[in-house]
Amino acid sequence: MRCSIASLVVVGACLVSPSALAWETWGVVWEGDLEWRMNTAGPSSPGLGDPLEIFEDAYGAWEAPGCTDFNAEYVGTTTASSTVNGDDETSYGFLQSWPSSYGSPTGVIAITFNVWWNGVYTEADVSFNEQGWTFVDGAPSGGYYADLESIAVHEFGHSIGFDHSSVPGSSMTGGYSGGVDERTLTDDDIDGLCTMYPGSGDPGDDDDATDDDDAVDDDDAVDDDDAVEDDDDVSSDDDDEENGGGGRRRRSRSAACALDAADPAGAPAALLLVLALGRSRRRSR
Repeated sequence: MRCSIASLVVVGACLVSPSALAWETWGVVWEGDLEWRMNTAGPSSPGLGDPLEIFEDAYGAWEAPGCTDFNAEYVGTTTASSTVNGDDETSYGFLQSWPSSYGSPTGVIAITFNVWWNGVYTEADVSFNEQGWTFVDGAPSGGYYADLESIAVHEFGHSIGFDHSSVPGSSMTGGYSGGVDERTLTDDDIDGLCTMYPGSGDPGDDDDATDDDDAVDDDDAVDDDDAVEDDDDVSSDDDDEENGGGGRRRRSRSAACALDAADPAGAPAALLLVLALGRSRRRSR
């Protein structure tokens, strides 16, 4: 099994990678509904409310556009950990002990592992970090707090098959806004969704989408000159195997991180950005 990893980590000052011009995918899709389960342990964040309802609302953002037939279906609880990948069960869990291999517990908010076979997804596990972060339902008050629905919309975008987008304001940009903006898909997100999972309707049928004109101005973006060079790319002799083909099983990883993790309360919400580091490696199956 070959694992392709697209991870986001704190590197002092996290920056948005300028490489992507719009939505990007790994060229893999789900056949039929994406069926998911939630770990029975549940969250520990106080006053969060019902995470199942929040997750369904998050997937609702991806199901709403009229131009797509994509559908995700909750099929019950599971005792399987979201850290177990390759069991063909998509599970979502809250981790009070954050694995060191997932990155800094105060820098990584959530992480998604996708597994696919012959160009079709078989699994997409999502873990939410409660060791270093507290999840809320709404705009965070500061510190190590994050809106669960915003994070879920982003991570579920990875579950669907999206890599990061550098379009300002996209739910799939590599950075968390610190508020609730990621709850609402932009035209770029919808364009990618309806290209991957086309339906018969019009993308304009989705009243929740935001126009690209409403996105953050480029003047607010981080200068490319300040970008951190990605020295962590690892090449593979299987890199010519694109679009999920070749009859191999792959796993990808994506996550979220915060700027200035040592003192997030002192950093403006608009500065909560991330850097995408792409890696690939071999694993035996």
